[in-house]
Amino acid sequence: MWGAWESNVSIRFCEKFAKTPSYIHGYFQDPRYFDGISPLIKQTFTLPPKIIKIKEEAYQRKLSLILASKNSVFVHIRRGDYVGIGCHLGIDYQKKAVEYMAKRVPNMELFVFCEDLESTQNLDLGYPFMDMTTRDKEEEAYWDMALIVGGRLI
Repeated sequence: MWGAWESNVSIRFCEKFAKTPSYIHGYFQDPRYFDGISPLIKQTFTLPPKIIKIKEEAYQRKLSLILASKNSVFVHIRRGDYVGIGCHLGIDYQKKAVEYMAKRVPNMELFVFCEDLESTQNLDLGYPFMDMTTRDKEEEAYWDMALIVGGRLI
């Protein structure tokens, strides 16, 4: 809460923090913390209608692959900012997630999004995948988001 400090706070959802003006620092990823500002978050992360012609062709090609897939599964491997703070998840985590999805999605078609081209080129998830890795983080983050939104999420 403002001006207050609590230590040993559980990472589970805490109603007290959700109902009072609070600043929560850390990895609190329960959507209930954001109920009060949900419209603002959605507005902030809604893609603008601006289309950049140079990238549009590559985007359309990737989107057609996604839309042609009957059982698409998207994996976003987050490395850049997580590696920098020593908080990245190892390959075993991704492999377990892919294995979990393979048991639930027959004939899954895997699409991998990542910002680390070198990492993705050497990636072995135990299943074939379509590499959707961003080549230019600054310019292509918009397009990655558009692809994820435009495809069917499972």
